[in-house]
Amino acid sequence: MTQIFLFKLANKIKVFFFHIIGSFLLNGIGFYNKFPLIYSDSSTYIHYGFIGQIPVDKPWLYCWFVRHSSLATSLWFTIIFQGIILNYFIYIFIKHFFLLSFSKAAFITLIINIILITITPIGIYVSQIMPDIFISITFLGILIFIFCFNKLVLTTKLIISLLFIFSVGMHISNAVVVILFSIGLIIYVLYTYLRKNNLMSFSRQTLIWIFSIFLLSALSSPIVNYFKSGHFQFSQTSHVILMARMVENGILTEYFNQYPEESRLFRLYEYRDSLPTNSGDFLWSARSPLYKTGSWVDSKKEYEQIISNTYNKSPLVKLHLVEFIKATVKQLVIHDAGSGLQPYREDSGPYFSIKLHLPYDIHEFQLSHQFYNLFSLAELENRNKTISYYYYLSLIVLLISLLVIKRHDLSVLVWLAILFLVFNAIACGGISVIDNRYQNRIIWIIPFTLLILLMSVIDIEKLKNRINSILTTSNIS
Repeated sequence: MTQIFLFKLANKIKVFFFHIIGSFLLNGIGFYNKFPLIYSDSSTYIHYGFIGQIPVDKPWLYCWFVRHSSLATSLWFTIIFQGIILNYFIYIFIKHFFLLSFSKAAFITLIINIILITITPIGIYVSQIMPDIFISITFLGILIFIFCFNKLVLTTKLIISLLFIFSVGMHISNAVVVILFSIGLIIYVLYTYLRKNNLMSFSRQTLIWIFSIFLLSALSSPIVNYFKSGHFQFSQTSHVILMARMVENGILTEYFNQYPEESRLFRLYEYRDSLPTNSGDFLWSARSPLYKTGSWVDSKKEYEQIISNTYNKSPLVKLHLVEFIKATVKQLVIHDAGSGLQPYREDSGPYFSIKLHLPYDIHEFQLSHQFYNLFSLAELENRNKTISYYYYLSLIVLLISLLVIKRHDLSVLVWLAILFLVFNAIACGGISVIDNRYQNRIIWIIPFTLLILLMSVIDIEKLKNRINSILTTSNIS
């Protein structure tokens, strides 16, 4: 009995050890930097999290997360929590998709983490004070709901569901992706129902649970906004983002040129000849017409009317559609690991927010590689080239695999990965504005899916025995 107890205890310690190592490895770039990675928007999330108000242009949930996960002490705790949550979702999927024991699933999760941080930029987003890593958690949550939900105990179902709702609410694009997946799942369920061939074996109870969680998660951000401000809306400033998009793709200029009599009623028309050439300058430049026509909040009525007018003109509707497709395709192929990792010195917003709300962190921030701009641009460019090589190679192999895969669940897995990339490009580039980091934050999905396919086609029993021989250090007599 003593030996059995000690064996079980040793096994639990191994599982705990694998989880801790896996979670910390995901934060390897943060440890290399000597401080969590900071982005320009990090300032907003930190500041509004501590003052407890909804920022004009950001969801509040991640602000709240930064405030409480940091324990109001250090941003190190925030990225450690991000690593733990991501590691947990990978572990749950691996364990229940392959029906592995706790120790074997934890060991394989560790190996997968090592591979992912080596050939993908996932570590950058785990280590960054930004909500970007939660789109990855959203993807894993969808996989768990689709493939593993019936295999989970009630406690795990509740934990996964709550974390999923929380993750989707971190960024508006996450909610858009979940809405698109919900529509796709409805189509799939209706298709299999009409053919009387429910290949994924969804029970009615499971479908109700999944759709309920998807609905709650998609509405989590407006629900939070309602309780905080009394307004049930995704964003207070969606009109500004849409206007910035129309400035960049030229639709606003076309509207002014084709309909001058109608356009001259708006203040923005006065600046038709001096509009910025890109969305970034329109949003952030002090000389932008945005700040001359009412800023982010006061411009709402005028901008919404202009946007509405463009969708009521047949020629401009066609132009909207063309630009939507072009932007989605561009977002699919544009990615840049390390985008925005510039030094934020004493006169920057991030520095001010850290110094004001997390004074114990400011010294470490000043000693970080990022603060002194020690991230080599040449190294980042070389890493981007390497990541692009693995990404496109993996994508080609994944597409080819669709022709040879015979297992229906693996085909669905591949399609889910591909659709997630497309839906993310739609939610970001297609609907909002194109940004390098939006697609880069999820390109790890392709090699991850290939790893799952590889594990599925090899002899899983031999794999289990091999892992067991590695994990077992003593035999029970």
